[in-house]
Amino acid sequence: MGNFGLFVLEYRAYPLWLKMLLPLSGTILMVSLIMQMVLFPDNPVFLRNGEYVGKYGAIHTREEYEMFLWINRAILLSGLAFFGAFLSTLYYARQASGDKGGQNQPN
Repeated sequence: MGNFGLFVLEYRAYPLWLKMLLPLSGTILMVSLIMQMVLFPDNPVFLRNGEYVGKYGAIHTREEYEMFLWINRAILLSGLAFFGAFLSTLYYARQASGDKGGQNQPN
């Protein structure tokens, strides 16, 4: 927790793909979550007796069900990308500080 300042200060040393992936995946994740809450308040939607039904019994069309699946995929993939980018950021911050990761170093 003490290296958070380094995490922020060394941002310009990160590769370009990482600088773009973290905010892009975070934005896609937030937009997908908001779409999920607005379009499908009766989440989850599943197939029951040949109809696509929400948790509270609302009937949905096949197109709405497919959109529901795509939004869930976007949430999953952007969440994984955001988590991976965050871990990569921590890795580059640790690498920039010269920390060897768990090895005892003399003071």
